Amino acid sequence: MIPKLLLSLALALTGLPMTASAVESVPYKGRIIQVGDSPAAKQCVEMARKAIDMVEGLPSHLKMLGHAVKDLKCDPPRESGAYLDNVIGVYTMTSKTEPRGYIDFRTNPAFRSPAQFAISIVNNGIYAGWHRSYIQASHQAAADPAAREKARQLEALLSKGDLGAVARAECDFLAVTRETIQALDLGERQISAIGKSMRNRNCL
Repeated sequence: MIPKLLLSLALALTGLPMTASAVESVPYKGRIIQVGDSPAAKQCVEMARKAIDMVEGLPSHLKMLGHAVKDLKCDPPRESGAYLDNVIGVYTMTSKTEPRGYIDFRTNPAFRSPAQFAISIVNNGIYAGWHRSYIQASHQAAADPAAREKARQLEALLSKGDLGAVARAECDFLAVTRETIQALDLGERQISAIGKSMRNRNCL
């Protein structure tokens, strides 16, 4: 276990916030995983490691997305009712002026697979790209109304404050999810299910 002083310094440098139950910072293949002290957190970090291994074997454009976020948080809620059931990991922006953010795994790892974690890591690379674009647009907003509007739209996506905007962006996530499923060779059944979702949302 990394001493608390070094852990605090490492998390400060990455922008990943300390939490009351965080007891360990685990470096793994260029990432830092903040781990809580619950059994679910320990299970989460093992799942995250296996997912990172999967990401390393993906085609270059998907691997690049999977490397976009270097900070991960495995500190699931202790109460089962606080789990997020419909998502694996959530991108959290920690700075509006620097591209700092982390993926918060708030799901129950007992009911997830490493492949699902890998897909989440890749998909959250899209959020990281929006974060960089938001910062660039914000720098230009004062002199450019178009950039100001773009920054507003991107902030709504990043904050999940505009559910309509998030829904409209879902086609991007579904397309990347389908590519990742194909690259991981997870089977035609999952590919067909994603294709059906894309058709239902007029993504195709």
